Amino acid sequence: MYYSYFMEIILTKNIEGVNTPKTLLGKEKLVKIAESAQKMFIKKGFYDTSIRDICHEAGVAVGTFYIYFTDRLAVYRLLVQSYKREIKDVLRDAIIKESSRRDKERVGIKTFVKYVYENPHVYDIIWGSLSVDKKIFKDYYMSFAETYTKHLSECDEIAEFVDVETLSYVLMGITNFMGLKAMFEGEYDDAKFDKLVDVYVMDIIEKSIFLK
Repeated sequence: MYYSYFMEIILTKNIEGVNTPKTLLGKEKLVKIAESAQKMFIKKGFYDTSIRDICHEAGVAVGTFYIYFTDRLAVYRLLVQSYKREIKDVLRDAIIKESSRRDKERVGIKTFVKYVYENPHVYDIIWGSLSVDKKIFKDYYMSFAETYTKHLSECDEIAEFVDVETLSYVLMGITNFMGLKAMFEGEYDDAKFDKLVDVYVMDIIEKSIFLK
């Protein structure tokens, strides 16, 4: 699932501590190590996973690891970047046909909630970065907020008094925690995802929270 995103990231971005190989074989080995690191980080956590663990899972020598990565943190950066790229692509493809901002938000929230429901390990890695390296966590969400703010500022459907940068963080918070709600409750189908978004989330957003 993540092969194309690992490959895309190493071909298009310079990530601190990641040495991009020039050959296809080298790129494939890097991806294999990254996939193995992902598996071990999810299973054991960052601090209980050693480079030897990662290499054993990948079936490569420890020296091979250091050809592509300076340390475990470099692999972690690559993982978070790959998730960010994938999530942005999934959301973009889902909302591209929607014309109104309201419908884009509805479809975007539902799409993200379904995505993390089906890929709960994404929370393990992304939120785990808060204890691994706060800069990774901060950069991840600030990058999303920057893109989100840009799109919201181009929309004429939002009330003039609303600060769109703050709104981007509010909507990201709602979306993230609705993803957790779905994960905690389990046994979701498409109808239940619709109810979560339409009855619980969009109704609150559109009608506001407090009585006037």
